[in-house]
Amino acid sequence: MTPKEKAKELVESMAFSCRECDYETKAKQCALIAVDIVLDEIQPFELGYEYEYKIEFWNNVKKEIEAL
Repeated sequence: MTPKEKAKELVESMAFSCRECDYETKAKQCALIAVDIVLDEIQPFELGYEYEYKIEFWNNVKKEIEAL
């Protein structure tokens, strides 16, 4: 899955789960919070060589959410 596809998936899932959310603002905010949580949980010692890839992927997802 690309960062753009993951970004859309996160925003759509947040919008679906919140009936009163304005898609363009609250759903995006929720998705950005989710990405920040993932980024905070990524530990370099647990992932080894995959660490930089995971950080780059989730930062790109964040950029794509902001661009939606």
